[in-house]
Amino acid sequence: MALLKRHVDLKNEFHERVRTETHQVPETERRLRDTVTKFNSESPSSFHNKASRPSCR
Repeated sequence: MALLKRHVDLKNEFHERVRTETHQVPETERRLRDTVTKFNSESPSSFHNKASRPSCR
């Protein structure tokens, strides 16, 4: 994990090559896009209610 934090440029270059060579989106980016789409499709009031709840961690 520390390697990814130190060499972000290499990670970004790798993901760019994956996109261009295979015409596929990396799994992490796909999950992030799905999450963003889900949040954007919800009403603002439901998002506000979820954000104001305390976390039970």
